[in-house]
Amino acid sequence: MCGRPLVHSVPVKRKLNETLYCFSVYTVNTGTTKPSTELDLLKAQHKHHVSIFACEGWDVFSDGRVEIGGGYYTHMVEDHFQEFHRLKRKETGAWVNWAIFYQVWVKIRSLGHWEDKSWTVKVDPDAVFLPDRLQGWLGNKRGEPPHGFYFENCKGVQYGLFGNLEVISHEATNVLTKYLEDCHAVYAPCADDGCDWKWGPWGEDVFVQRCMDRHYVDKMEAFDMTLDGACQADRPEGQKKNKKWHAEDCSQVTTAAVHPFKKPKDYFSCLSQITNVAYYD
Repeated sequence: MCGRPLVHSVPVKRKLNETLYCFSVYTVNTGTTKPSTELDLLKAQHKHHVSIFACEGWDVFSDGRVEIGGGYYTHMVEDHFQEFHRLKRKETGAWVNWAIFYQVWVKIRSLGHWEDKSWTVKVDPDAVFLPDRLQGWLGNKRGEPPHGFYFENCKGVQYGLFGNLEVISHEATNVLTKYLEDCHAVYAPCADDGCDWKWGPWGEDVFVQRCMDRHYVDKMEAFDMTLDGACQADRPEGQKKNKKWHAEDCSQVTTAAVHPFKKPKDYFSCLSQITNVAYYD
């Protein structure tokens, strides 16, 4: 997978290596009666030591305390502002998720597990993620500007940080977590009704991107980092309106992540096609 050279318009503050702190979130109370496969996916990923569990550091967060495997339990976050279950998505019936992720970022700050890693990476449970590919892609992106930077991974949209794979540099993570309370004060009133954004309630990715933009974190294009069915630009011709599309032949995928694969069988079939490793659940 090829990455483009990193060019900064501001002085480089620090050098980055390829170490990753990765995390995922499992939502117990989704707001819908449709069964969630997130926990099954995370347990299988943990069992096979893949996805976030192959990163140098990792955590799983949840609105409940749930065992993932091997005696590891999720870090539970609390709904301190009674925001988790205030508004649902009309198309899915699921709770709008920016508020639970706000508390996840607060917990990430308090745990500090990201501090000795160069990159913080949020991964959706249904994203087939290959940390070694991401590290290879990041290999030439060594310089970090004063406020850090993050990658936009979906082309042709107003806010291009899509949540299947959020890659944030060390100083950007520091800025984001430092100013969480400020961003909550400014954006929480907007996140539910959209304010100046016509697409309705914000997702967690929009909230995070707006927060980093507000505090002068740089951003870079990374449209070859992930293949995401939620991103219209990533869908092939004839599938542009199909929001449920995903790659059919993962052996042809060259990106660090491919999304979405909600069923464990489909997930590990895709991963096997990429890695030529047979996985058994």
